[in-house]
Amino acid sequence: SITNLDYIEVTEQLKRYLSTFPNVILTNFYEFRLYRDGQCITQVMIGRQFIAKKLHTAPPVENIDKFKELFDLFFSFSLPKVQTARSLAIELAKRTRFLRDEVIAVEMEENDSKGHKQIIGFFEAFKKYLIGTLTEKQFADLYAQTITYGLFAARTRADGEFNRRLAFDYIPHTIGILRDVFTLPAR
Repeated sequence: SITNLDYIEVTEQLKRYLSTFPNVILTNFYEFRLYRDGQCITQVMIGRQFIAKKLHTAPPVENIDKFKELFDLFFSFSLPKVQTARSLAIELAKRTRFLRDEVIAVEMEENDSKGHKQIIGFFEAFKKYLIGTLTEKQFADLYAQTITYGLFAARTRADGEFNRRLAFDYIPHTIGILRDVFTLPAR
């Protein structure tokens, strides 16, 4: 079924995305909405849902110029440079919370149900060898903070190009557990 974006727009999940990321597109592939700093700044309908749904045929494409403008706006966005330690801390905290809530916690649930044990294995090792009372929620927070710190530490050591694969190379060898954590996301 085709989703009405008005319903999605008020969900907690989208609110979390909009509070974390300053440049977001919400779409059902017929309608596109561009958000900047949590506010919808433009939207465009490129096809009529009811034609696809009721007539079972591809609708004619509409509003091509406005559609291109929306994507030009999206791709022309750049984050403002971080000027203070406080603003860096705020931005890192936003992304760490997102990583914890939307990635790690979900991944742990999926790993549990699908039989994959990568992140669950880290959780079990942390619980067995480091913190016996560790809960999954606490682990997700700890793991997200570890990844954020690892990326930060690696980035401060790297000049020029930087991506998640290069991050492992720049993590200090003196922090073995951090390097172990980064072997998982690099796969």
